[in-house]
Amino acid sequence: MSIITHKFLSSSAEQSFLGPQFGVATQNKSHDLRKMIIDLSDDAETGSGNDLMNAPISEHEVNLTFGTGSDTAGPDRITAKLIDNADRDEMKKCLTFLWNSSWSHGSFVKVWKEEDRAVLTKLGKDDYHECNAYRTVSITSCLGKRFEYITCRRLTAVLEQVRFDQQQFSYLKNRSTTHALLVLVEKIKSGLLAGKKAGVVFFDFADAFGSVDRDRLLVKIGRDFGISGKLFLHIRTLVYLVSSSFIFVVF
Repeated sequence: MSIITHKFLSSSAEQSFLGPQFGVATQNKSHDLRKMIIDLSDDAETGSGNDLMNAPISEHEVNLTFGTGSDTAGPDRITAKLIDNADRDEMKKCLTFLWNSSWSHGSFVKVWKEEDRAVLTKLGKDDYHECNAYRTVSITSCLGKRFEYITCRRLTAVLEQVRFDQQQFSYLKNRSTTHALLVLVEKIKSGLLAGKKAGVVFFDFADAFGSVDRDRLLVKIGRDFGISGKLFLHIRTLVYLVSSSFIFVVF
């Protein structure tokens, strides 16, 4: 049997929960970083960037989202099945209008970023009084996830055009973690065949995604990779939105 309780956290409460990285430290961020973000945003609002960063969401892009992702509903309780089983032509028109309304302002609807964060037990642990005996799963709106699917494809396409780091694996086309393993194995084999010793050091960064500095991330994609226009404004809104309800599931 499962026992489920809910606790809502506003964005400010979420920052406190995550610790100083998102609390006091956030208030003391470098003035230079903030100034750069303001400058990048002002430039983006003028429509800078190429067509891929500014063009309206097409019906073709919307059509690609049908049948993708999990059917589990987020806080809005809209399931993927409800979207997929509706009249396809009418739903395509509705989603195109809805997502373009958000895209045209270079923003992301706040409620689509709200999430139910389930805390689940890991099987086979000896002591369930330890934090590492649990894992979290974030469940967000299907509408938001499918909108992100479109903008993620655009972002990936832009990064491929600017010759993104060739040592980056995952999240890029034909650059999966499987490819990373194959490259590693080949390097080790080549070294051994050449009579050399091979050593490997693996790093596992705790909360790697959750601890990313949002300001530095925005400056990085805007200044170093040339992301601008509506795509930059969309990402800016997306990375700052935080709102969660926690669901504790105990087995």
